[in-house]
Amino acid sequence: AVVSTQSTWEAVVSTQSTWEAVVSTQSTWEAVVSTQSTWDLQTAQARAEELEASLGTQAEANAANLDARTQALEAEAQALQDAAKLVDETHRQEMEELERMKGAEVDQLESRVRQALCKKDDVIRQLKEQLRGKDMRIHETEMLLEQHRQELVDQF
Repeated sequence: AVVSTQSTWEAVVSTQSTWEAVVSTQSTWEAVVSTQSTWDLQTAQARAEELEASLGTQAEANAANLDARTQALEAEAQALQDAAKLVDETHRQEMEELERMKGAEVDQLESRVRQALCKKDDVIRQLKEQLRGKDMRIHETEMLLEQHRQELVDQF
């Protein structure tokens, strides 16, 4: 019975050692799982930081691109406004030049009309003088004819 008790006792000690080994293994696995979880958390945090940095860099790059594009569009808009002002000024100058030319043409035409009217008036005056001169000659001729007729009548 002592041998059996000793065997049982050895079996109990062996079982206890096995349980201690299981508990030790379980603690090791818990430590591994805890380490794995910590490592996974750290990896996830590092990845999140990498993504955040990457997104920040992309956002900065996009903001810089937008700023550059905005500046380019503002410069283009200013250039178009300047070109429109230049076109407006050129148009205004051309219109003023056309008005001056039109005024000069009207003045020239008016001068030619006045000259033509003066010439017409001179022609009319000359024709009236010629008419008066001819009327006077006709009258003189009629008087001479009357006088000759009287003389002829008186002679007969």
